[in-house]
Amino acid sequence: MFKSCKHLEIVDIMHCCGIEAEAVELFLLNCRQLRQVQVEENKLSDVARSWASNKFIEVVVCLIAIQSIQVHIPVLFHGSIVNVSDLCCEIE
Repeated sequence: MFKSCKHLEIVDIMHCCGIEAEAVELFLLNCRQLRQVQVEENKLSDVARSWASNKFIEVVVCLIAIQSIQVHIPVLFHGSIVNVSDLCCEIE
């Protein structure tokens, strides 16, 4: 997703079962215009926290992940809202 969404600024990847800690790190490292990421605490590594801090990316943390819920996740992409649920498998 970060390859095709070069202007991604805000992403909510909470409750996306296809995204693990490594993918969160890739988001933080490769999305040059990312300003905010919303993610479960268990998917946020110390490395990811450090990168977010160094790049001034706001991290919104959800403490409890409910894995049995499927939701449509809106993402602000270059002024437009897109649904990230279809892209979760692409990141794996």
